[in-house]
Amino acid sequence: MLCDIEITFPDLVLRVADDGDGRTIDGMIAPWNKSTPVLKPVPGMELFKRGAFDKSLSESKRPIPLLVRHNEAEPAAVLTSHENREDGHYATFRALKTRAGDDALELIREGLYLGLSVGGWAIPAATTIKRAAGGKPQMIERAELRLDHIGLVRTPAYEDAQVLALRSEEFVEWDPVAAAWARRRMRARLRELTA
Repeated sequence: MLCDIEITFPDLVLRVADDGDGRTIDGMIAPWNKSTPVLKPVPGMELFKRGAFDKSLSESKRPIPLLVRHNEAEPAAVLTSHENREDGHYATFRALKTRAGDDALELIREGLYLGLSVGGWAIPAATTIKRAAGGKPQMIERAELRLDHIGLVRTPAYEDAQVLALRSEEFVEWDPVAAAWARRRMRARLRELTA
């Protein structure tokens, strides 16, 4: 089953949490009202309005998977909880005890795959396309999306996609200083890998 939208948001807060056995992944699946360039379904800028996933998630009759690289052959985790917050939609995934689940956790721990990307279908009545003049890209605003899956990806559209913490049984609160340090470390690592 192919989705018509796969968007990657790199200022996502992504964390692998060691809740007992280390198979819990937390992250922001999409920031609200923040535009990003997209190529599909049409080139332009795209943003999600607050609550764009609420209806889809509340009405879903099946589990929402976390797929490595949006590949349906690689389901790595399943959505266990989610929350619509002021800045974006957050989710918690439980990694499957499969090769894909183990691989996804290792990719996150090693800092290779830190982005989350939304996969789903547009709701035409809840989509506004603002045509741009003078060669500027058009803006696609989505008030609703029928969510099919979340992709775990290497290259997010926003540069701040990052793992913030690996935690054991203690609770780790978000720390802006630690987050800034983690961003610098991730950027340095990416420069090393691409040099």
